[in-house]
Amino acid sequence: MKFALNVSYSLGVMLLCIGSAFATGINSSEIFKETKEINGVPVTLRPLDNSKCTKISPVTGKKEVVYRDRKEDETIIGMVLHYSVCPNADVTEKVFYSSGVSSHYDTDYTGKIFEFVDPKYNIAFHSGKSAWNGVTMLNKYYIGIEQDMWGYYESNLEQRYDYKKFGQPVQLPGDDRKWFKFSDKQVESTGRLIFALQQKYKIPGRFVVTHSDVAIGRKSDSGPMFPYKEIFEKYGAGYYPKFKYIDLDKFSELTNIDYVKLLEIYGYGRGVWKFTDMAEAKTVEHLT
Repeated sequence: MKFALNVSYSLGVMLLCIGSAFATGINSSEIFKETKEINGVPVTLRPLDNSKCTKISPVTGKKEVVYRDRKEDETIIGMVLHYSVCPNADVTEKVFYSSGVSSHYDTDYTGKIFEFVDPKYNIAFHSGKSAWNGVTMLNKYYIGIEQDMWGYYESNLEQRYDYKKFGQPVQLPGDDRKWFKFSDKQVESTGRLIFALQQKYKIPGRFVVTHSDVAIGRKSDSGPMFPYKEIFEKYGAGYYPKFKYIDLDKFSELTNIDYVKLLEIYGYGRGVWKFTDMAEAKTVEHLT
């Protein structure tokens, strides 16, 4: 059950102010050839290198890293879905290094899956200030999955959109934004990857969430164009509730507080971030 609760920029939108990141001549298919399988799902390895990070910490004044080692008590319990607002994995990687953030996996528009950070051993910085089911700052416990697509249309990015490849954005009822679609191959790969990771790390479907679920009002990915029902029905990925008849007369008796309580029971957080300012939070975990 997903809700369009936020209007803020995604990770990629905030980071793509660096126009030079798009000037890439890398052909990743030629460079990255080593692969592995996760429960039968093929994944191309392109591990990040902390020494290549160029982001300077506003707190310490030193270069940041794009991942860190996982501690014994930081057990994986879920995963967070994102979109990158980047055209391909090469640009996504450049954004990671320039911004001191990362994600464990990335699915590009052709359906190819890349592993940037091995979740078994390392923490990626993909969710930042976040909460789900009473847990905050989810990076320590959640696998991050990026998907290379544009999210929603923004006029300042007009020159970067390849409509021939990504298609035209679509405006949905009740939403003033226009959203780009995920490709069929991308959806299939993401669905199979989610299910494979669920099986490997024993992750319940309710703990497969989106950035907008765990950072309400701050993030909008993966957005309304991601087919949550399709990946659940086809691949067993995540969770999608069964529909049944609702007595609208009784339903209308619920107050706003009732709605919030129901959302909290499912897992959504409210008023759970205790940091006094962003600088203090930054010292605890990367924010994205």
